[in-house]
Amino acid sequence: MKQERMTLSQKELDRIRIIGALVDGRMTNREAAEKLGLCQRQIIRIKKRFVAQGAAGLVHGNRGRTSRRRIGDEVRESVLKAYEEVYYDFNFSHFAECLNEREGIRISRSSVVRILKDEGIRSKKSVRRRPKLHRSRPRKVAAGMLWQTDATSFEWFGRGTGVRRCTLILTMRRGW
Repeated sequence: MKQERMTLSQKELDRIRIIGALVDGRMTNREAAEKLGLCQRQIIRIKKRFVAQGAAGLVHGNRGRTSRRRIGDEVRESVLKAYEEVYYDFNFSHFAECLNEREGIRISRSSVVRILKDEGIRSKKSVRRRPKLHRSRPRKVAAGMLWQTDATSFEWFGRGTGVRRCTLILTMRRGW
């Protein structure tokens, strides 16, 4: 009998340990469902597969396969060629737009970024802003916590009243 080797993640090892305890009768379906964060129905399905196939039954069926939605090597090569020959001074976003409009290569910006970063190409930096001269005041924890006070000294009541100058004090709440 030929033995196969497989590499398991920590999550898969935990799953094997818990499902093994479930099969041995040391744990109930409900307890296993709570520990794995699954419903009881899912636990029953996984338990059947574990009994039939062993630990290999818990490994995801698509392991080792390439995605059907993977970008093909020819598209990847054409993106790299276009960037290195024509669009070498473009940033990634502008380059992705030009691929869609001019080159007819329908590909998302995130895919372009992934392809170029995998090749060690970094995006051209946009024009940097000047650093701010003053630091901003830290935000208050609640709206209305900043009060502003102002005072104005003036002859508010006129000359015939006997009152010379009075000071008007205004306090207002900011942040509303």
